[in-house]
Amino acid sequence: MFPEYGLTGDLIPETRQTAALYGERMPEPETTESCMPCDSVMVGSEITQAIVCAARDAQLYVVANLIEKVSTVTQKTSPDCGDRQLLSAGAASHVGLQEELDLRALPACNNAPESEDNSLYNTNIIINSTGCIVAKYHKHSLFSHESMIFNSSDVEYAYVDTPFGRIGTLICFDLAFSEPGVNLVEKFNVDTIVFPTYWTMSNTSMQFYMNIVAYSSGWARRMGVNFLAANIRSLSSNSYGSAISTPNGIPADYYEPNQSKAGKLLIADLQVAPQRNNNSAAKFKASLSQRKETVKTEVLDLFGRELGDFDYNVVTLKPNANFASVCHGTICCRVYYDFVSLDPNRRHVLAAYNSRNSSTHNAPIQFDVCLFQTCKDNSTDSCFQYPISDSDAKFDQFSLTGQFDSDYVFPSLTGTNYGFNTVDWHFQRKGRTNEIIMDNGLPTKLLNAAMISTFE
Repeated sequence: MFPEYGLTGDLIPETRQTAALYGERMPEPETTESCMPCDSVMVGSEITQAIVCAARDAQLYVVANLIEKVSTVTQKTSPDCGDRQLLSAGAASHVGLQEELDLRALPACNNAPESEDNSLYNTNIIINSTGCIVAKYHKHSLFSHESMIFNSSDVEYAYVDTPFGRIGTLICFDLAFSEPGVNLVEKFNVDTIVFPTYWTMSNTSMQFYMNIVAYSSGWARRMGVNFLAANIRSLSSNSYGSAISTPNGIPADYYEPNQSKAGKLLIADLQVAPQRNNNSAAKFKASLSQRKETVKTEVLDLFGRELGDFDYNVVTLKPNANFASVCHGTICCRVYYDFVSLDPNRRHVLAAYNSRNSSTHNAPIQFDVCLFQTCKDNSTDSCFQYPISDSDAKFDQFSLTGQFDSDYVFPSLTGTNYGFNTVDWHFQRKGRTNEIIMDNGLPTKLLNAAMISTFE
């Protein structure tokens, strides 16, 4: 699997004209044309053809992210030649193109010229081991200025049955919403997600805690699937970090979100068609009651924090307490903790965000979140700053609990120095209540823990 834009350069094209230069003509899946020849060059489809032929030679399944150019050819006729004709090449499935075409009648049909209109899509293709395109997916949720470059697509569910289970595919910003990912698993029984992405780390919106390694691993745990996230490594845009995750939420192999490291090819053995998770309500009740018996709390300092398009309610965790809570509208978050040692140079906070109770309700992403975060220093201004990779604070016990309105809440947890494999944790839910539990009997350094509920 290749990252998003991994075959067209390390930056998103700035203009539609630039994107069109990389545009490829792609045959529709499972047609005669989808098994492209390798003995002659197909003009306008050279990159697609090269990948198809490489998959055929190596007998591999390949997922590639490319810019797809879809042409709609309009033939204009005179009234004497009957009804106006619309000839479409590979665009029948794209709703709305016909309305964009100029079908004005021409004086003579015999000499009627044809005009071409190109639509551009951020597209994944799945190629099977015989070298045929068997599935195609157009990115649904376009990020930032992508909406000015690419054509939008209705929700699509792209998946294919393979010898190693049913795989489905999404692209980058799609993962910030429930659709189409949730239904891809719940409705179409996909057991492995392949995910080309251009996922950045920044101090805006939610990227500071939603690094792609932690978030995709939590998504895998909540949905009970394998998850393969291939992120492009672009230092200029703070984009790095990839992972192959199993349904237990622990990456089988990953590339740390770290600018100082070179790129890496990720390889891992995965279980075919893993069984879906079954969260235990009995265990869940016990974990909460056990922690309530020893709760110590005190008056907490509440402050607000605006971050890009989002505003959070935030409280500071106190060293002589082991409980804190904060609400934002109907979203209420609680944390139970036991400090083994403190980092005197850093603040630890608990934050809540409810998009439907926010002054920034019109933000491009609608989501709810409960978040524990280690800050860069003791000031409130340093909270939610990226990057921070270490902390001297250690926890003996930690639990983050949140009340959410959605059934789909995705956990995310990061240890110090991005130690994703070193943190033993569990995620369980009952009704509106969701909980991350870290209780492995060993003091653990923890950078952040989050639960994110996404929706359209």
